[in-house]
Amino acid sequence: MVFDALAAGAADGELVLLLHGFPQFRAILGQFSMSEADVETYLGILGTEEALGAALNWYRAGTGSSSAASPPPATVTVPTLYV
Repeated sequence: MVFDALAAGAADGELVLLLHGFPQFRAILGQFSMSEADVETYLGILGTEEALGAALNWYRAGTGSSSAASPPPATVTVPTLYV
């Protein structure tokens, strides 16, 4: 349910994660074997709707899902130098 709202870019997806002391956000972060101190650091940084929205939008933009509203991203070639 939460992941569907987040992936779809639902406007209230961020709010769902931030409600009532962040229990769903804590559960997601807890899947990565993070210490409680690390979880608190993440929540301190991403604990507002604006900050969490910005972080999630970065992932939403990279999903590559295509629709009439959002065409697939263009291919970008990045020159790389091997030494």
